[in-house]
Amino acid sequence: ISMQENGKEYIKFKLATCLRIILRNKKNIDLENKAKNIEDLRLVASMRQLEAESGLSYTIIQNVSVGKRDIQFTSLITLIENLGISFSEFAELYDTITEKQMTDEKAIIEKNKSHKKTRLKTSSRKKN
Repeated sequence: ISMQENGKEYIKFKLATCLRIILRNKKNIDLENKAKNIEDLRLVASMRQLEAESGLSYTIIQNVSVGKRDIQFTSLITLIENLGISFSEFAELYDTITEKQMTDEKAIIEKNKSHKKTRLKTSSRKKN
């Protein structure tokens, strides 16, 4: 992905970066809560929980989170609200996303992709 500030691909990946940062922050809050024996049933800290709360499919959420899918505005609002943040908080974060953050997220996505391929190869070898 070229990191020029125009075009749908750039916007989709900036949105993906924003969503991934929010989910990572929520996951950290969840881990801190668990360490303190606090259970917050309203806290959505994973894509699976977001799927359950929002009614959007995991595939849609996952594809948005890696910049592969354009999302309808109403679906975006549904995700934001189910993450427990306001649209203005989301917009503020989106506006502050840097090129470095986008590049870092891209590296994480690529690393996860290669780990997944390695796991698939390993599991198919075990079956044979």
